[in-house]
Amino acid sequence: MKKKLLFVGVSLGGGGAEKALVNLLNLIDRSRYDISLQLFGNDGINLEYLPDDVKLLPELRSKQWLMTDVKTFTKRALKAGRLGLLAKKMGATLKPRLKGCASARYKTLCTWKAIRKDFPKDEEHYDIAIAYLQGTPIYYILDCVKADRKIGWMHIDYSKIDDVPRQELLEYYEKLDAFVSMSQRCVEELQDAFPSIREKICLLHNLNAVNLIESLSEKAGAEDMQRDVPAILSIGRLCHQKGYEYAIDAAALLAKEGIPFRWYVLGIGELEQPLKEQVARHGLQDRFVFLGLRSNPYPYIKNAAIIAQTSRYEGKSVALDEAKILKKPILVTNYNSVGDQIQHGKTGYIVQIDADDIARGLKELLSSPELCQQLVDGLDDARQEQLYWLEKHYEVFEGK
Repeated sequence: MKKKLLFVGVSLGGGGAEKALVNLLNLIDRSRYDISLQLFGNDGINLEYLPDDVKLLPELRSKQWLMTDVKTFTKRALKAGRLGLLAKKMGATLKPRLKGCASARYKTLCTWKAIRKDFPKDEEHYDIAIAYLQGTPIYYILDCVKADRKIGWMHIDYSKIDDVPRQELLEYYEKLDAFVSMSQRCVEELQDAFPSIREKICLLHNLNAVNLIESLSEKAGAEDMQRDVPAILSIGRLCHQKGYEYAIDAAALLAKEGIPFRWYVLGIGELEQPLKEQVARHGLQDRFVFLGLRSNPYPYIKNAAIIAQTSRYEGKSVALDEAKILKKPILVTNYNSVGDQIQHGKTGYIVQIDADDIARGLKELLSSPELCQQLVDGLDDARQEQLYWLEKHYEVFEGK
């Protein structure tokens, strides 16, 4: 008899976790599971890749009450006549201030604790419920979902976001039957932070729908990537984590040396305007190009000469896995968990997190087709890795 499996996420936007979720939903064995998906917002650029046989539940319309913007929350609560909810929100806003911890993540947790009894419950009973993102999805499956087994996911290096009182997080994490992260380094960070649940924390690599990625890479697209010079491509949200300011400074150094290239970026985010201003200061408007989001990034990866990731930190990068599948030379910065995906000189080229070393590495790759081919030749068979980790997912789902 098939088991009922519920996934919970925020949306199907353009982030790596959202893409990893869609990939997993495309790969799970339908003879073993009936799959439902609960999102806080049924939107996002990856929604078109959701398999037709996944039951997409109505979005959680109470998501508006989770907002940490007090002014907007107050207006909505007054309009809806939810004065009790407003009082809870004000108390939740005060708590982080009193504790001297005003991070957005802690505000969200405090807000959730204040309003969770008012949040709609899922009356269905599931065999397995999976919160496929840290934060609110985990709180939701533990407080509002009935399931025999509950699993949480952490899609980022915890040591970089340790901005919520650990004891308050532990109140939730200890209720999980399993807590998953996507790289060995990230697993170890969680185990060090929460030693009392060490045995529940486990490793599952992100999965990639290899056949789908290869097929989509052959479709029309990437017409706005000019072919007159080698194309460098970066993919990811325009935010502090991704280190794009280093990329722009590195591009300026390459341009100063007269090296032919054009650097493209797929992504949107809060730093878009400051980054564009930095590009303009260097006079790189024709060399460093922001393309925004694309629902199908794979033709861009296929037509790139080099995939460059200049991050300060990552959990496990979906973009790097996709570049490996499409056999592209990779340059990546030396963040904590990079060794879980890339071996320097074999499957990619690792440089320091600064503009000078990024520029040096790109110059070496751009000037050496032999080195680029060496990196491509070192890439593993993605299909065999996929089958192995898919079976590991089933083991965690079943508690084996």
